[in-house]
Amino acid sequence: MPVTEESINCAVDMLIAMTVDLIARKTNQNPNDVLPEFLQSITGKALFDHTTKLWYNGAPYLADFYFEELAHRGK
Repeated sequence: MPVTEESINCAVDMLIAMTVDLIARKTNQNPNDVLPEFLQSITGKALFDHTTKLWYNGAPYLADFYFEELAHRGK
């Protein structure tokens, strides 16, 4: 059974929710405050580019990827 665009989009949405929750817990922030920043990040944008296959990874990997991005930006 082929992976459809709709199923990829659902997976991305779930991954974003789980990743934002994980980031919020690790940084003691409200997920509602983390979400817009995450979506504007390189990591968040890359999730919507399905050719990166970043959506294949789990929330812990994505959170670490995001924290690496922040470290490189000096945040």
